[in-house]
Amino acid sequence: MTVDTSTNTVFFGTGSATPLYFSTIRPGTNPRTDSLIAVDLGTGQLKWWRQLIAGNQWSYDVAQPPLVYDGKVGGHRRHVVSVATMEGVWFAFDADTGAPFYSRVKVIDRIEHPALRPGKPVTVFPSSLGGINYSPASYDPATNYVFNGAAETAGVDIQAKLTPTQKKHKFVLGDVFLGLQNGNFGTELAGWHDHGSISAIDVNTGKRVWKFQTPEPERGGVTTTASGLGFAGGGDGLMRGFDLKTGKILWTFQTGHQIAAGPTVFSDGVKEYIAVTVGGTPTSSGGGVFSQLQVFTLGGAKNQSPRRSSALCKPSPRVPRRSSGRARRRPPEPHWPRTRQVPPGSSPRGRSRSTSGASSIRTRRWSADGCSSQADRSGARRWRSTTTGSSTARTPRGSSSIVSTRRSLGAT
Repeated sequence: MTVDTSTNTVFFGTGSATPLYFSTIRPGTNPRTDSLIAVDLGTGQLKWWRQLIAGNQWSYDVAQPPLVYDGKVGGHRRHVVSVATMEGVWFAFDADTGAPFYSRVKVIDRIEHPALRPGKPVTVFPSSLGGINYSPASYDPATNYVFNGAAETAGVDIQAKLTPTQKKHKFVLGDVFLGLQNGNFGTELAGWHDHGSISAIDVNTGKRVWKFQTPEPERGGVTTTASGLGFAGGGDGLMRGFDLKTGKILWTFQTGHQIAAGPTVFSDGVKEYIAVTVGGTPTSSGGGVFSQLQVFTLGGAKNQSPRRSSALCKPSPRVPRRSSGRARRRPPEPHWPRTRQVPPGSSPRGRSRSTSGASSIRTRRWSADGCSSQADRSGARRWRSTTTGSSTARTPRGSSSIVSTRRSLGAT
């Protein structure tokens, strides 16, 4: 959901009609599903809507937050709203009227989804995980480019066979039937490995200008800066810094865990920082339940974390001992990762370490789950200081430095 404060409009995408994989039960175009909707923020009145996938039977949604900006389209300044879909295509519209500028611009390489058949395996590109799922796009006014992080996926869907009773059944609110007989998302395609990509589309022409591939799906979105740099984290655990104009990768850092969040850029008035949460999602890059915040800045340590396996890292439930003659006790809930936060101005042991009246900024890597490595735990207790102006910034040696200039990025 995105709010356009200049026009008091809220934009949002909608999901698939149900049953997700069985369109014959819901014949027709299913209006306003898989659509971009514009609503008056003050009254709730519908302004306009555009359906982006009609007759959807592959569980593709319009999940990406819409992007609103003023950019050049065909040489003219326009107020634009654009969005990419789980199908892997990009659209741009006049934000005020809904008039289309561009339709179905390819973001991912393979878009092939034949009609599903009861009891028959059908290979689809992308899988029902997308495409472009929740990962937000970013617009850069200097280049007039929109940047998307995508998942290049595939799957095999087997539509369910309806019994005579099911064929006569009238669906009511609360019924749960997806229409697929091989799970909620289908199954993996043999010989295929889901991977990712980051690409740029020129809003003036509606054409893709560059693209690079990543070994695991991109789920976190792209963050752009006024200095012409973009940042994105991938399912392989790498944070990447790249040139917005050319797509050239200028800097990488291995965080040690899948990334499914967009980087945040901020400043304390003296130094600039980039923060990102790492840990992945259960449905991408082999899963991920780790919970950690990593913060980067100029002058930070450069030692990186080892890359983790894409296998799901999830601690086993602790089962209590049972002795004969006693009733069996119900096992406790699994122990899930937790993150401890260290607020600005406090030290790892709770004491302030400001020097000469200067403010201290702490970034700390905490992990409390069984998946964390010894390097993560020990790194959280080793600190180094760098002085900039009148403030001392303390950064754990397990963290890395990011940069805000091309020269520094290239040297990292």
